[in-house]
Amino acid sequence: MVDTAATNDLPQESGEEAADYSGPKYHAQQKVLCIDTNNNTSDDAFAPLYEAVIRKSELKYIDPTTQKILPNRKRGRGRGRVGAATVDALDQNTNDLGTGLLQEWCHHVHFNGWNSRWDRWVTERDIFENTIENRKR
Repeated sequence: MVDTAATNDLPQESGEEAADYSGPKYHAQQKVLCIDTNNNTSDDAFAPLYEAVIRKSELKYIDPTTQKILPNRKRGRGRGRVGAATVDALDQNTNDLGTGLLQEWCHHVHFNGWNSRWDRWVTERDIFENTIENRKR
C-alpha cells in the first residue's frame, strides 16, 4: 500500500522544482569524469575530462547570469571578500531566496591524483558518466 500522505508533501508542479526533489544524478564515492571549471576554454565540447570522485552533493543556488555557484554563508568570524555575492547577502536584500536564482544539484568533486586544494563544487552539466564513450571524447 502506498502512503499518500508522504506523496502529498512534494510539489505537484512539473518542471525544474519537481526535478529537485528527485535527488542528485550522482552520489557520494561515485567515480565520474569531470571538466575542470578553472580551465578557461571557450567551448566545453573540447574541454578535457579528468577522473574524479564525488565527495558530497547538495542543492545550491546558481546565479542565472554568470552560471556560477553561489557560496553558502561563512561560519565564524574573519575577513570575507568585499562585494562577493553570497546567499546571505541575497537574503538580506530580499526575503525570498528563490527570486531570480536557480537551484540545482551540485557536487563536491576530488580530481584523482590532484592535491585536495583543487577540490571544487561543480554542477551536474560539468560531470559525465565514467564510460568508454566519454573517455574517448
